[in-house]
Amino acid sequence: MHSGNLDLKQPKKAGRDINTPAQPAGTAVYGGDMLLFMVVAKHTAEDCPGGLVRRDEDFIAKVVEHVERSGVTLTEAYTDAPGHVWFLVVEANDNEALNTALEPFRLVGKVKVHPVLKLSDMTAWAKKIGIQR
Repeated sequence: MHSGNLDLKQPKKAGRDINTPAQPAGTAVYGGDMLLFMVVAKHTAEDCPGGLVRRDEDFIAKVVEHVERSGVTLTEAYTDAPGHVWFLVVEANDNEALNTALEPFRLVGKVKVHPVLKLSDMTAWAKKIGIQR
């Protein structure tokens, strides 16, 4: 893990700089530090892999394959089947891995990725910076 202030002369490791409430501005997260994301993937009824028009009976297997190949950790996945929405909680340490894992969802709809913190981590951070008791 990086030790605080970003040294611009230091060669960058794989991954990209990501600042989150857990990583204050001026500190970089490099490959190896897992960040938590909530992924919301939506598709239309016409593009539904479980539907009648563009059925893909291997869709879930493709998702599992992409996640495993990417190195991203799938913590949990939920679906609102009638609403055609997937919710995934994933851990990733770089953008390329995250994009690889989510490719099957991009091929059938729209994907939004939100960096998130567990409530316990958010509470600790808020206490550390003095905005909560």
